[in-house]
Amino acid sequence: MWGSVTLNAGHSAIANMLQSIRDLTSSWLALVVLGLFCVPFAFLGANFYFGESLNPPIAKVGDRELSSNAFRSATDRYRRERGAKELSTTIRDEALERMVDGGLVLEYAEKRRMQISDQQLSARIGKMFGADDFDLDEYQQFLRARRLSNAAFETQIRQDMLSRQLQDSIAGSVFLLDDELRRLARAELQNRDLAYIRINADEAELPEPDADAIARYYQEHPERYTNPEQLRISWLELTLAGVSEQLEVDEKELRNFYTGRESDYDLDEERRLSTLYIPISGDNPDREDALLLMDNLLERSAAGESLEALVGEEASGEDTGAAKDPVVQPPELDEDRVAALSERLELLEQAFAKRTGLPETQAEALFALETEGGLSAVLEDPDGLRILRLEEIRPGRVSTFENSREDAEQDYRAVEAERRFIEQAERLGNLAFESPGSLEPAATALGLEIQESQPFTLTNGVADEPSMESAVRDAAFSDRVLEARENSPLLEVDAERVMVLRLLERIPEALQPLAEVEEDIVTELEHQVMEQATREQGQALLGRLQEGEDREAVLADTTLEWVEQSAITRGDTEFLRAALREGFRMSTQIYPGYSGLQLGNGDYLLVALLAVQEIEDDSQIPAERLEELTQRLSGVRYQFEWREFLDRTREQHTVDIYQEQLERLWPDLKS
Repeated sequence: MWGSVTLNAGHSAIANMLQSIRDLTSSWLALVVLGLFCVPFAFLGANFYFGESLNPPIAKVGDRELSSNAFRSATDRYRRERGAKELSTTIRDEALERMVDGGLVLEYAEKRRMQISDQQLSARIGKMFGADDFDLDEYQQFLRARRLSNAAFETQIRQDMLSRQLQDSIAGSVFLLDDELRRLARAELQNRDLAYIRINADEAELPEPDADAIARYYQEHPERYTNPEQLRISWLELTLAGVSEQLEVDEKELRNFYTGRESDYDLDEERRLSTLYIPISGDNPDREDALLLMDNLLERSAAGESLEALVGEEASGEDTGAAKDPVVQPPELDEDRVAALSERLELLEQAFAKRTGLPETQAEALFALETEGGLSAVLEDPDGLRILRLEEIRPGRVSTFENSREDAEQDYRAVEAERRFIEQAERLGNLAFESPGSLEPAATALGLEIQESQPFTLTNGVADEPSMESAVRDAAFSDRVLEARENSPLLEVDAERVMVLRLLERIPEALQPLAEVEEDIVTELEHQVMEQATREQGQALLGRLQEGEDREAVLADTTLEWVEQSAITRGDTEFLRAALREGFRMSTQIYPGYSGLQLGNGDYLLVALLAVQEIEDDSQIPAERLEELTQRLSGVRYQFEWREFLDRTREQHTVDIYQEQLERLWPDLKS
């Protein structure tokens, strides 16, 4: 886990890269986006869930088992992705369903012997990490930051690609009939005359809930007012930053580190330049005229005129608005041609650059200049013409220990701190294991402080504390820590932080006292009464309207008024959104038509469909609307076909959900 591998980062060819990846990597799928409808393991990781584990399985798809701890971590991440503050049965079940779907895809592909060749895999990894500029150090850092290891990485990418192949084949089979598209386009381009009434819940006269009603609701819904089990932990934390801060640099060791790396600290000469540039392609018929103009500029600049003046700019580089001709007018070109070409001239200030940081032609020209202010000849490339002016020279330097000490010490600290961090992390894990009943021996040996947490639950941590990490909560609630009261194994929170923990306090779940939740219960009961009152009033009015009573007459004994608008489109942003959706959902066979719906805040909405305006001819359908509709409906049709494929595949495979184990993970989970 903590071993290090040193490889030559210069060997970036993908063919040679795969074996290194096999030695360095593991399950990782989050970088692979699978198009319109991602297979479930595209964001949770199939091998991570369907691999071997000592945890009891939560489900089985074919021969693939989904372990409890892995599923718990995945569900917690899915909850955060959904933006939910608390875990619910809905989120849990959705996460499980996505994992099962991922297993089905792999089963289907394997039974049909679908394969991804090494060449395809190489191309895919090259695209992900840059085949032509592969930085192995950066790649290893990426893996460490995500706690990735082992050869499952390569396997997972193959599985991603197999899944994508399946999806692409299904997407390719989706087609839409022209008549179908035009019918849907006509419906989309409809205008409708709509009106609505909103019966406000907060205007209802409400009786104050009595004590008996409050107590009865409290007794009937204890799950809403029960605090889940909470834990407090103590922990030891080791960080790379902390190790680095405590590192004392030995002069002899620093010199040994520098020896053999001298060339790493050599400084190449750098030059700052300005470029007079005119963008014009090699096949442009004006290229020859542009070359005449640039030659004239170079000649006049060599005679003492500044480039800024020749292109109508001040030395500051800011555009003064001054005319760029006829100052730069060569005798071979007429005034109009010069004016047209001069408008395209650009004088660009550029940062310091090394020889290796410039295109070869520009590098040769710039580094051939001997004095600041010197000008190159006119340089031609396929995209334009340019003249380089040397602004400043920053000399290079051959390194010595003395002039490179600061940089060498910085590098030494980074390398040595990482080595010691790995060494101390292993020691921390060993000490915690050897003395499972206390953190004191490890704290004393490593000079670490034992810290204590605030209470947290299995699904929710405390801000700015380790319990925000699902891996920490999982470890705290594990049998080893919770029941055996032992230290946890070494937990790698991220690539630069590890910790061990133990139980400090166990707080059992408890029903909150009625006095603490009475205000919440009163609010809930009042909402229910308001909702019922608006619903009864709204449904009574709706019944009268549907029986044919005049829509103004039904409001005679109320203070309600219709809000009406004509020729509304589906994309209207002014009309009440809920009324708009309901108005376009209603049938156009009979109108005026009426509908009612309860809003989330307790209000009740009555919606009237008064008239429908259809387009008269298909020629009125804009071509771009048909194209947009084709794209959108193809996506919808594809999702439907993909779901059908998954359902058919599920019928052909054994899928076992271990409900008892599922309930055991979160025994008091709310819906």
